[in-house]
Amino acid sequence: MKWRAFAVLLCMVVAMECHGQPSLPSNFQAKTIHSPAGADIFVRWAGTGPVVLLIHGYAENSDSWAPLAEDLMMDHTVIVPDLRGIGRSSKPEGGYDKKTQAEDMRAVVTTLGYDKTFVVAHDIGNMVAYAYAATYPTKVERLVVMDAPIPGIEPWNEILLTPGVWHFNFHGPDAERLVAGRERIYIRPHMERLHRRSWEAGRSNQKFLYRDVRAARGYAGWICTIYRVCPRCKG
Repeated sequence: MKWRAFAVLLCMVVAMECHGQPSLPSNFQAKTIHSPAGADIFVRWAGTGPVVLLIHGYAENSDSWAPLAEDLMMDHTVIVPDLRGIGRSSKPEGGYDKKTQAEDMRAVVTTLGYDKTFVVAHDIGNMVAYAYAATYPTKVERLVVMDAPIPGIEPWNEILLTPGVWHFNFHGPDAERLVAGRERIYIRPHMERLHRRSWEAGRSNQKFLYRDVRAARGYAGWICTIYRVCPRCKG
């Protein structure tokens, strides 16, 4: 197991040095699944063994899990969806509260023919994973959340006062009107700041957004909506 962990770390370091664009291996199957909660969720999966659901974070898509997913698929079934509003999933007007997104994830798992899973998430994906575990407690083998707090669980309120997360409180109709027509101006600093901290994770999503104005507008709305519903994510 140690050499495998070292290999994954080495891949991440190489990606950082080369500024590479992470991408899931080509042997992952791909499918778009309709969620009864009102979205079409793009998902990729591969491997055999215990099922692991990987939920990506803010300003990323499912490709951000590439190094870990490639390692896990050696002895696990790995499910890697794009959250609604992101990547190749549909971008509906609503449904961005975490309980609804948890329903999306459940639709993905069951449509693929699975039931119980390990759930692994980071950043804003933590909120979806937490809602999934709270809604379907008997369907989660183990929950892993990383890198970010969960609304309603301290120190959430303290974090909201940090200037670096001003966008958490930038939401609502007025904020969305201010952003309208300036989506790239709003999105780009988030992308660049996050990518400087990471190994270019989500770069494919960034390029997709920049070449597609409609996608950029949808994503800017997603950001505003995501943080508008954050106070209601708990439970």
